[in-house]
Amino acid sequence: MSSEPLRRAQQRRTTWGAVLNKTTEAAISAMSRLAEAYDDGTPLTAAEIADSRALPKPLVAKLLTILSTNGLLQGTPGRRGGYLLARDPSEIRLLDIAVCFERQRRPLACPLGRDNCERAKVKCGLHHELVGLDQAIRSFLSKNTLGAFRKNAAPAPRARSKGKPNA
Repeated sequence: MSSEPLRRAQQRRTTWGAVLNKTTEAAISAMSRLAEAYDDGTPLTAAEIADSRALPKPLVAKLLTILSTNGLLQGTPGRRGGYLLARDPSEIRLLDIAVCFERQRRPLACPLGRDNCERAKVKCGLHHELVGLDQAIRSFLSKNTLGAFRKNAAPAPRARSKGKPNA
């Protein structure tokens, strides 16, 4: 097998499986730690956040700078400095974080090739499902906030079973 088809298959597999890039995932993880600590009112350093989430310290420092520049964090320099959320965790959507790190999101890629459905008059059999999945991801990021990570947050409601009710 030549290396070109294998390379294209690997690219499709990577694009197919990725919802958010790793930088965005790390940023949400770091922000979730700040949401946990929000009620304490104590700033956390980049090192503390990195250690608590098993993330590289230089990456967390860079993420926090970007998030601060975008108005999601307040940074305090100095020995007793650190970072705090700029707003209540329930007011910061996951989408607010994602837009700081995601390029203009393209819809999920067609398994037949990135441009297949965009150029074709007849869409592939998965086109409408992929569009729906992409809309569901955006909706998820829009509806969910850092409030879910707050220390005293109520647990998320469980989905009701469609089966028989418990007796």
